[in-house]
Amino acid sequence: MFRKLAAGWLLTCAFAAFGQIAPESHFASVFENPQVTVYSIELAPRSRATVFQGTHDVIWVALGDSSLTFARRDRNDTVDLRPGDVRIFREFDLKTVSNERAAAARGILIQIRARGEMPNCGCSTPVERSVCGCGESVHLPPLWALSFGRITFGGTTLQGGQAFLGSSYRDDMLMVAVSDVDLKDDAAAQPSEIKLAAGETHWFAAGAHQFRNLANGAARFITVEF
Repeated sequence: MFRKLAAGWLLTCAFAAFGQIAPESHFASVFENPQVTVYSIELAPRSRATVFQGTHDVIWVALGDSSLTFARRDRNDTVDLRPGDVRIFREFDLKTVSNERAAAARGILIQIRARGEMPNCGCSTPVERSVCGCGESVHLPPLWALSFGRITFGGTTLQGGQAFLGSSYRDDMLMVAVSDVDLKDDAAAQPSEIKLAAGETHWFAAGAHQFRNLANGAARFITVEF
């Protein structure tokens, strides 16, 4: 009788321990060139994803409301994110991303392939504190820009029918759609339509750009300029 009770207790403990292990979600490759590698992921409820350990800085872009725990080299950060919020992690810093909520969480992970392109965060402005995760978490505004060395990050929201006021020359640039976007580049040599679903990307060679939102609803996107 004692052996049966002991065996049952051990089996119960084993199932309990198994239930505490978060299931693993996995990154999917979206885009790659000599400048960046882009991955997408949908973190299932109460799951985690292991981030590849490499010698590159990485950027997390939130595609929806979420509460995520970023396991870093020296601490864990639990952060409430809204669509378009961005977090930067230096090389070797980010270990895993965990979703403790009962709803799935979508995100984009951008790997900057060139080393030493971004200096350390100064945490001197609200935008920089948000992107670098300095102190209390704050959400990014609809329109923002931040330079790190040779790389410039930016977030843009264009209302229905809204366009940039003028054209501007931009270096090579990655665009990540935070919402579905339907844009026209009026300044391009051959004016073209850029239609992306949330989470999709587009690469622009250096040149002049003037984006106009062709849709009735708002278009939100993140750019990384090199």
